[in-house]
Amino acid sequence: MRPLREEDENEYGSFKLVMERLHSIQQNTVEFAGQVFQQLTEPNEQQRKILDALGVKLK
Repeated sequence: MRPLREEDENEYGSFKLVMERLHSIQQNTVEFAGQVFQQLTEPNEQQRKILDALGVKLK
């Protein structure tokens, strides 16, 4: 996370800030017309930077 903190301390400077940025990523189980599937929200640019810095891949 150091490169992101150095880029913008106000956006990525603490664990709390990072968690606030990531809180809207959700995975939901959806049932439609007899089919059940998982739907994952698409991370925004800021969230993608954090996930990439942490080496996290969403499926």
